Amino acid sequence: MAEARGGVGLVEWSGVGPYSPTAPNRLTSYGSMASNAAMILIVDDQPEVGAVLEEYFSGRGFAVVLAEGGLDALAKVAKHRPAMVLLDVRMPDLDGVEVLRRLRQVGPEPPVLMMSGNDDLGVAQRTLALGAVDYVLKPFDFDHIDRVVHKTLSSSEMQPATPAAPAEPPSALPPASPHGLLYDLAIEIFQATRRFRPEARGALSSALEGAALAVMQKGTASEQPEMVKVLYQLRMLIRFARDLGDLTDEQHRILEAHLVRARRASTGN
Repeated sequence: MAEARGGVGLVEWSGVGPYSPTAPNRLTSYGSMASNAAMILIVDDQPEVGAVLEEYFSGRGFAVVLAEGGLDALAKVAKHRPAMVLLDVRMPDLDGVEVLRRLRQVGPEPPVLMMSGNDDLGVAQRTLALGAVDYVLKPFDFDHIDRVVHKTLSSSEMQPATPAAPAEPPSALPPASPHGLLYDLAIEIFQATRRFRPEARGALSSALEGAALAVMQKGTASEQPEMVKVLYQLRMLIRFARDLGDLTDEQHRILEAHLVRARRASTGN
């Protein structure tokens, strides 16, 4: 089978999240995509993750190359010279931080988006300091990945000699309070909504605060399925707030990390 592959049908995986390959293509503005599709290298040691991301990006006009480890990734960067790399952090042979470090020893290209199933913001800080364009958590927010890839490749086309500016490293999450992670998440939500613009202190703010309280109320084993639903509702609302400009990217990353930490502590995955 060729290394650069096309779509394989609708895929849904609990560690990545559902999406529709028939959704509008927002990435067709790249000059290279009309006749010479930009190539993305996706590096993850879990084949199911690579399959989902391959489906997503090939459905949007990209050529996709997969690598299942760090050493394989370095070889394929040298062979294919991809326009961008999506790089997992934890891999058995050579972790993503070391792969990124070796790539940056050679030069500023290709731009690298880090992916992780772990909310270790210390690792996020290291990768961003090494020049990663962003650091995203699993399950993926595909809209956010869409924007990062679009912005990065558009910037690379306009200024090919200049790497995309890395996102600001997020602050590390503090240890859990005695009240528990769900309480800590709710506090973060309320603190964030207090900083909203006056015109945003309406429906969106109330919905966020209501969902934060609902998560705390449903934080028992018997109500775990309902709690998970509310956590995903919170995630959607936080995304809306970011897209509307009421949350900065840094605030969004911190809230996302709190969400992931609370979900894992409550559900075990």
